[in-house]
Amino acid sequence: MKADICVHLNRKVFNEHPAFRLASDGCLRALAMHFTMSHSAPGDLLYHTGESIDNLCFIVTGSLEVIQDDEVVAIL
Repeated sequence: MKADICVHLNRKVFNEHPAFRLASDGCLRALAMHFTMSHSAPGDLLYHTGESIDNLCFIVTGSLEVIQDDEVVAIL
């Protein structure tokens, strides 16, 4: 039941991101158990250049600016 609730809470990501298009229900249930939701305010710094990361982020709403040398190089 916990996996079903997690899938429901993350349904927007699963429905809108092409990476999950072909995933089985069992795969989505397993993945959803490991998802965590975080909210960031405009101007929040998520990662520093060269920083080692061990997670994958999906933007559900809003946008993300990639800044290099004080210049916006991409908007996701």
